[in-house]
Parts: sequence; structure tokens; C-alpha cells
Amino acid sequence: MISKSRLIKTLGPLGGYALIRWLMRKQPRILMYHRFSAKPKANCVSADVFEQQLIYLKKHFNVISLSTLRECREHGKQTPRNSVVLTVDDGYRDFYTVAFPLLKKHEVPATLFVTSGFIDQELWLWPDKITWLLANAEYIPEGIALDERALGVCEVDSVSRPLLWNKIVGYLLSISDNGKHVWIEKFSEILKLKLPLLPPNDFQACSWQELDKMQRHGTEIGGHTHTHPSLGKVPSKQLHYEIQHCKALIDKNLGEKGRDFCFPNGQPNDYTEKTKAKVREVGFRSSVTAFYDKFALEDLYEMRRHVGAEENFQFWKSVNGVEAMMAKLTGANNVSTKNY
Repeated sequence: MISKSRLIKTLGPLGGYALIRWLMRKQPRILMYHRFSAKPKANCVSADVFEQQLIYLKKHFNVISLSTLRECREHGKQTPRNSVVLTVDDGYRDFYTVAFPLLKKHEVPATLFVTSGFIDQELWLWPDKITWLLANAEYIPEGIALDERALGVCEVDSVSRPLLWNKIVGYLLSISDNGKHVWIEKFSEILKLKLPLLPPNDFQACSWQELDKMQRHGTEIGGHTHTHPSLGKVPSKQLHYEIQHCKALIDKNLGEKGRDFCFPNGQPNDYTEKTKAKVREVGFRSSVTAFYDKFALEDLYEMRRHVGAEENFQFWKSVNGVEAMMAKLTGANNVSTKNY
């Protein structure tokens, strides 16, 4: 029996995508990106691929800003047919060097959600610390625990590295924010590797000056907390600080505007009704997740997003509405179900 993915891959380019696009023309989609690169690179969308995606979007869709989508939802107005919104998380400098010039060239709007402490050079993002440590480690020794389980002694190579990264990051997302930082420090000590104070070149953030330039050319800057914790794992005082201080720093450096918010990691366990209420209270006008399901854009403070990827098949499924239609008809979703 032919698989669903095989069927979509076969029929999509033969008119299937156009049909689904027409059927889903009244339901906007929000795409989510993270990293970009000049040339093909793991976990990045390369410049050539991103430009082809922008050309495809300009040909088949109305690419609107997140603020336009939000304002339509606020006032009960219908968005243009086949509306798509582009969003990018975190605030890495490769957005400025790779993505922004292409967005500007093709006159496509986008929203960049920034981690304010990262932009302010106060910190570098904690998952990148795990990436750096594993990139510089030769083996995993004894004595490293994930909850009650040992990580396991093994060599660190191209095969084991991504498996270790997934296992470690998944575990750290399941514990308290303070416990996460303590674990990373201990992991660094056991590996006998000293983490740089500031992020190395591969993990650098945009500067406030670069964000200001992009904002003046139409890129919307939204909030992504101050230190990038899972907001479902922080106490009330930290929850307020993460959201309020993030917005205050963005407004201080880039001016006060209607801004939107993005939950770090963005899975259902990474935010609560209390989190959403705090986002609204602080003054953000909407917020987005990092998964999709049948609820789509029903809640302005919990708008679902679809993955923007280097791989054409994933991009076409996301943007043309295949995933959105399956979610609507069958309840399909890409919520993480991993247990760590």
C-alpha cells in the first residue's frame, strides 16, 4: 500500500499542491525558520534554496506581515487569499547576512523573534552550548546522568553526536531552568572543556544596530524571552522578567511598536494559560507556537506555525496547506511526543 507521504510526493507536483492550495486559500499559514547559511549546511536553510522558496511564494501566495495577519484577526477581517507569513526565531546573525538581503531583494516581509539577552551579548543560547561541547569532545566519560539514567560512555563522532544532542537537549527541556544551567556547567566540567564567555562565530547574534536597520526596511522584530527558557518550567517571578524585560529592551533599542511574541521551544508543555496572560499583560499583541494542529489560528495568543525547511517536500507541504488540511480533516499534528 502506498504511503501518504509517497502519494503527496507523487501527486503534489502534478497539480495536487495547486488543488490543496485552492481548497485552503482562506486559511493563512505561518512558516517558521531558525538558521540560514550561504552554502548548504546541516540544520540551516541555504541561500540558494531560500531564494527559490521566496520566488515560489511570490508566484503562488500573498506574503503578508505577522502584524497584518494579527490586525485582521483582531478586527474580524479576512486576509488576502493564500496568505502566508514568514517568521524566524532566536536572532542569529545569519538572518542578517543571508536571509535579510534576499527578503529585501524580493520585497518579502518577515518577523524575527529575538532573545534579548542574546542580542545584548549577555549570553549565548543554551542548546548551542551543547552543540559546542559535543563538537569539541572526543568521548563521553562515566558520571554523566540524565535524571536517574546514565548518558553512557561512548565516542563522540558524526554518528553519535546528533543522537547525543537530541537526548541531552530533550532531557534539559524536561527539567527546571535553573537545573538545566547547573547540568550544562557540570557537563562542561566533566568533559574538561571551558565554554567561551561569548558565542563563537557560528552562534553569534544580530546586533541592535543590525536589527534597527532591518526594522527600518520592513522586518518586524518580536520577542522571544530574555534568556530562552521553557516558559512552562519557570517560577512566576522569572516568567514576568523573561517576557517584560525582553519587551522593554526591544522597545528601548528599537522604539515602541506593536510587537508579537514567540514561545521558546514552542511545544504545549512550554507555555500555559498563565504564560499567555502574561504575554498579553506585558503588551505583546499576539504569540505563536512551534507546532501545528487543528486549532490553527483560533487563539491570537497561541497561533500555530508550520516548519520552513531546506527540503522542498517539507516546504511544499507546509506552505501549500497539506499539513493544515490534514490537521483540519483528521486531527493530524506535529506536536512532540518524545518522553525524556
